Amino acid sequence: MVQHYRELANGLKAICYCPTLDYSRKMAAAFQSEGIRAEHMDGETPKDERKRIMHDFRSGAIQILCNVDLISEGLDVPDCSCTILLRPTQSIILHTQQSMRSMRYQSNKTAIIIDHVGNYTRHGLPSDAREWELSEAERKKSEQAKNTVRQCEKCYFTFRSTLTTCPEYRDWETDRKST
Repeated sequence: MVQHYRELANGLKAICYCPTLDYSRKMAAAFQSEGIRAEHMDGETPKDERKRIMHDFRSGAIQILCNVDLISEGLDVPDCSCTILLRPTQSIILHTQQSMRSMRYQSNKTAIIIDHVGNYTRHGLPSDAREWELSEAERKKSEQAKNTVRQCEKCYFTFRSTLTTCPEYRDWETDRKST
């Protein structure tokens, strides 16, 4: 997971959503051991320390903020460009809220969502237009439409399955040789 962060979002401010508190602490330690400024924060973190961690994250002193469900909604850090999803969820609402933390508008920013648990295969892209319906027939129809996205095996970019090739992949080897 640290390697994927380095490959896809190296140096960008990121929020890492973990499945358990222990896992969140271990992820923060894993990033730290690789020289990446990371912190874990949870509901038991003392208020003053939590305030310091959020200040350091907002200011850029911390690159990666690891948590479980503490900052899934209501957090506004527009320069956070990356979300690391390590927590599988059946909730489309939670998936969208967590993914959207990196999608807050900031000029010239591209959001990067590193989804290690395949939430996109269950819920599609967080930017997909949705018609919210609670009837059983609509739920079944929604189930059939789940495979509307796929992931490039070369660069990991997620795109609509109606496309035959990845719109983002470049031949990195050729690019590297030509420079």
